[in-house]
Amino acid sequence: MQPPASETESPNPSDIKPEELVWLDPAALQFRDPGIGKPITLTISGERSHRNIFALRAFPRHHPESFVQIFDGKDSGGRGEMIGMIRDLHSLTPVNRAVVEEALRRSYLVPRVFGILDLEETRYMSRWVVETDRGVKTFEMRQPHRNVIVTGSGRVILIDVEENRYEIIDIEDLDDTSRSFLE
Repeated sequence: MQPPASETESPNPSDIKPEELVWLDPAALQFRDPGIGKPITLTISGERSHRNIFALRAFPRHHPESFVQIFDGKDSGGRGEMIGMIRDLHSLTPVNRAVVEEALRRSYLVPRVFGILDLEETRYMSRWVVETDRGVKTFEMRQPHRNVIVTGSGRVILIDVEENRYEIIDIEDLDDTSRSFLE
């Protein structure tokens, strides 16, 4: 008799039990980005190397700079097993942090917002027209009090009705009109 399918399938990489969590030592990490179209690599000194990594935020809304999960990449291009977690991106060297931030950008493909061109609000919905690094985008948002997330560093995340994310790197870099729309 065969065991149930649930016992033979490999676990979902995001279903990590606390006792299985591996915290990565920032001093032992060396990330490398060989360029556009090539996989980001990770070498953990004294242990092993990974030729293709993925980075994901464990708590993207509330702690975007903390608890970054690093996964090994599969040869097929998908996400494999979790290597470990970085507690805080600020603990990395500037070079390593830049590479991990690039890995996060590749994972999420979040457009950067440079300005808010128009904002129309109704009782239940708001319609945003924003200028991004990928051109002008229009999207709708419900409950702005929940879906406009301002972090302490001046970074803003906008989440539309389809769960797409848009990022304002620093609210202070916006023009006065855009800042007034956010207020």
